[in-house]
Amino acid sequence: GAFEEFGVPNGGDSAGICKGPDGNVWFTQQQHNKLSQVSPAKAFKDFNVPTANSGPLAITTGKDGNLWFTESAVTGNKIGKLTPAGMFTEFPIPTAASNPTGIVQGPDDNLWFTEHDARKIGKNTPQGEITEFSIPSGNIAGRIAEHRPGLVVLPSDVAEVAAVVRLCRAEGVPFVTFGAGS
Repeated sequence: GAFEEFGVPNGGDSAGICKGPDGNVWFTQQQHNKLSQVSPAKAFKDFNVPTANSGPLAITTGKDGNLWFTESAVTGNKIGKLTPAGMFTEFPIPTAASNPTGIVQGPDDNLWFTEHDARKIGKNTPQGEITEFSIPSGNIAGRIAEHRPGLVVLPSDVAEVAAVVRLCRAEGVPFVTFGAGS
């Protein structure tokens, strides 16, 4: 297939990327503290994240039609939501300085995210209620992605695989794991 590259204007950067509910491509600008939209006609539109220097990193489209993203910097440490109308809502993560790095829409209508520095996996309901789950092995939480019919978790060792399997089963979330021992 054909591949086309779009340059980010004004010296922007890009971190996470997803297809938005509007059919446009959306991406985070971690260093510039923005979410950006680019249309197929290469028209860019920026949305400044309300919390200064929050480090927006990963982004996904929720089943609710909103964009959900992680604010990975210590000054952020939140899960953010941007509506199609351009309204932001931010949900603080209970564990300080957790460094949320990955986020995905789960098969259970919740958003699931990794907390790299806290060694946890978090669940965020569409209403913004956050529940955290420690990884008993104490290992760093890997990336997370959706894979029909469940979540894909990329753990780092056998003990972490077992911990993620127990968590997903307890929450009733279908899953697939990849990593050591799988």
